[in-house]
This record gives sequence, C-alpha cells and structure tokens, in this order.
Amino acid sequence: MRKMSAEKALLMLVILTLGLLLFSDFLLEKRLVIEPGVAYRTELDSDVQDGGNTVTEWVDQEKLHWRCHLGQAYDYPFCGMQIYFSDDYMRGVDLSNYTHFNLSISYKGEAQSLRVFFRNSNPAYTKPNEMRSTKFNMVELDANKGPNYSAVKFDYFRVADWWVLLYAPEMELLRAEFNNVGLIEIQTGSGLKGGGTHEFQLHRLELVGVYFAMENFYLGIILVWLGAILIYLAYRIWSLSLAVKHGKLKQVELTEINSLLDQRAKTLEEKSKLDPLTGAYNRVGIEESLTDAFHRWKYEGKAFSLLLFDVDYFKNINDTHGHATGDLVLREITNLVSSNIRSEDRFARWGGEEFIIVCSNTELSRAVEMAEKLRRLIDNTLFANSLNVTVSIGAAQIHQGETLEGLFNRTDAALYAAKGAGRNRVSLG
Repeated sequence: MRKMSAEKALLMLVILTLGLLLFSDFLLEKRLVIEPGVAYRTELDSDVQDGGNTVTEWVDQEKLHWRCHLGQAYDYPFCGMQIYFSDDYMRGVDLSNYTHFNLSISYKGEAQSLRVFFRNSNPAYTKPNEMRSTKFNMVELDANKGPNYSAVKFDYFRVADWWVLLYAPEMELLRAEFNNVGLIEIQTGSGLKGGGTHEFQLHRLELVGVYFAMENFYLGIILVWLGAILIYLAYRIWSLSLAVKHGKLKQVELTEINSLLDQRAKTLEEKSKLDPLTGAYNRVGIEESLTDAFHRWKYEGKAFSLLLFDVDYFKNINDTHGHATGDLVLREITNLVSSNIRSEDRFARWGGEEFIIVCSNTELSRAVEMAEKLRRLIDNTLFANSLNVTVSIGAAQIHQGETLEGLFNRTDAALYAAKGAGRNRVSLG
C-alpha cells in the first residue's frame, strides 16, 4: 500500500509537471492595466518647459481625453500626457519582468507617429528635483496603424538620443531599463512643426509580463523534482532495508526508478538553458561557455574572442510583415548560424534580435573571418516571406588584464560602431 501511494504521488507530480510546462505562459502571466477610472495621477506635458508655447488642455481628464495646439516658439514642439505610478517619480514600479504592452488610443492630428516613454529612475543617473534625468526609454508607433497596437515588445524600446547626449551615461547604462519606472508618457511623434492641433483619448494601456523569469520557473521545477527524488530515495532506502530483513531486496526496481527520475531532471535542466523561441542557448546557457573560455585564456593562455551581432532594421520587419514573420526570421537565422560555426564555438540569443558567439581558443583575425562569412551568408539568404536580411557584427579579442565585462563592453561598442557606419558590416572592438 505504501509503495502504491508513493508511485501515485510520483505519477501526480509527473502530471503536474507536464501541466505546468504546457500552461506555463498562462500561469506565469501578470497584467497591469491603465484605463479611465483607474486611480493613477495624470498630468499634461508640453514643450513649454523648453521655452515653447504649445497650449494643452483636458477635454475630459476622467476619460483621459486631451488636446493640444503646437506652438512655433520651439524647434521641436510636442505635447502629451504623463501617468504617474506614485507621488515621487524616483519611486516607481518594477516592470523588468514585463515583456510587451497592448495599447488602445484614439488620435486626431497630422502626426505620422506617436511616442510612448517608460521613464526609469536609477541613482546612477537620476538626480533629485530634476525629473528630466529619468531615463527616457521610448518606442515610436505608426499613427496610421491605430487605434489598437497589440503585443508591442519591450525589446523594441531604445533610449532617446537627446537624453544620452545630455546625460552621457556609462556604456552599461545605454540600454533600456524598466526596473523602476516612475511614470509613463504618451506624446506626439517626431518631426512635427508648430501650428497643428492634436487630440488624444487613451482607452486602455495593458502591460503584460510574468511573475518571474522562465529560467527561474524551470529551476523551480528542477528543485521540486530533486526534492521528490530525495524523498523517494529516502523512502525506498527505508523500504529496502525492511525488504532485506524479509529477503525481498528489489535492487533492479530501484535502479530503474533512479534512472527515470535522473533523466527527467537532466531534461528539465537542459531546457532551462535554451531560448524558447529559437532553440539556441539563452543567457543562462551561454554563461558556462563564457566562463570556461575566460579561464582557459587566463590560466592556459588560450586566445578568446567574442562576436556580438544584431539584425538590422528588425523593427521594420515586425512592423511591415508582423511579429510572427519576425519570430520566423530569428529562428531561420539561428539555424543558418548554428550550421556554419565550428563545433567548439557556442552560439546564443542574447536578447531581442541580438545574438552572441563565444569563440574560445580563437585569435581575432580568425573570429573576423568567421564574422564576415556569417554576414555574407545571411546577406545572400532569403528568409521568411522572401525577405533580405542583414546583420551588423561587433568583434573583439580579450586583452591582457581585461575582465569579461570589459571584453563585452568593447564588443558591444564595436556592434554599435558597425550600425553607425551603415550596418551590414563587421567592426572591431
């Protein structure tokens, strides 16, 4: 009876695990909704703070309905609405586990685009009593595709160029951040001149994310299984000790059960290291290869190079052909690159449309040859919907006395240099 109860418990755990894996997206999903009637403080904003003369007014603040007339006193006139999560813009909400948002907004005016800012505070750059020092993470939406915008990924956000020029943050702070968002701002788009009237009404802004990272979810399942294995093994050892006394030792059964449980644990552990979209390694999966290559360079003198590449104009692919096509392009690029690198190289999706290749025991010249080969292959391949796709690649070899962080920063800077020089090229860090 006890044996049957233990096996039933294991069967239930298997069923529960399968259920969690199948419905993980639904179970982990969380939403934050902003719409008329939800108690958030709202204010109107414009270029008046920059010496402009734009006039803004509420049509109906309770319904989040406003309009503005752009003035001509400022070269880059704008107006918008700010939604505050607290009374102190330096104390925001952590949106780092959110992945995308859905927006429903009515707009009348001549603007071709609308800008959405998620303004993040960080003591490294945010100054008390200077609200503009909050990082302006922005995404620009096509006004002609409204009023509904679905699944706008956080990966599409970039930091506003004027903010980078004004505050000159450190290299590692140039990426968009969402761990302390104090306010969200919706504005008129870029390139407008004064004189036009613009009218907005926000119907719903829905932020969608997960309660914790998928890697942690898989790790939790692994730990539960390891705990179940230990408990089951303890139970079996106790049962077998009794069986020995009664001449009923069942060593074969124990070996089979242990093999089954160990295999399940290994499968779950391996899955936690893979990117669910492309099947390439994720950041967790590539970490071991980075550390191993660094140690071999440091203690054995083996050369160590890094390639970081980004799909050029990937936002345009999503906007023109849809996110499903964009996801298919990423998977096809992954398959192409994986088939054309050496067995000792390690390839991973770093995030969004950005990928990394760890080239251990490789001089920079050899890494550059590989980068050029991959760049040409991608440039000469037709991807989903017969799309021509190019990539920009940054390459660097670790220097004496350098850290992994320093190598990555130089490679990242080389990638940005390749993009700044016209894209579809390899730059050295």
